[in-house]
Amino acid sequence: MYCRNCGAILPDDARFCQECGFKSEQSSEVRRCPRCGKPIPDGSLFCPSCGRDPQQESEEPYNREGRRITNRVNILLAMILSALIPGVGQMYVGFVKRGAIILIVSVLVLIASLFLIFLPILVYWIWNIYDAYARADETNRLWDSSRRCPPHVPANCF
Repeated sequence: MYCRNCGAILPDDARFCQECGFKSEQSSEVRRCPRCGKPIPDGSLFCPSCGRDPQQESEEPYNREGRRITNRVNILLAMILSALIPGVGQMYVGFVKRGAIILIVSVLVLIASLFLIFLPILVYWIWNIYDAYARADETNRLWDSSRRCPPHVPANCF
């Protein structure tokens, strides 16, 4: 017998589901697929949603989304991995595509933030070089035109 609410396998004499607490009504029992949890019409040999034979005992349990459940994962390890390298915690848990997207976005954000932090420094550095060039050129022009020390240079120039 299966729970009508969550699809969990129930003992034949169960009055409530041990997974979700839903009241079992044995008179109006609805068969549910143990892999995807969808209802299976009476007389059907296979689940119309995922194609699984509901009578066949599976060695590998499945969750409601049809994903195979192998072992429990260490939550703390997933958090530490994600803290060290964003996305790796998601990959460890089994969400490889999501982890890869998070990793790529994190790298792009890191590059953008480095660019935004160093952009003002780079602009200031280039301006500093240009200003030194412009002041040196101005000083040389004043020197060339008058053969005297420019006013901004100390009296004992050159």
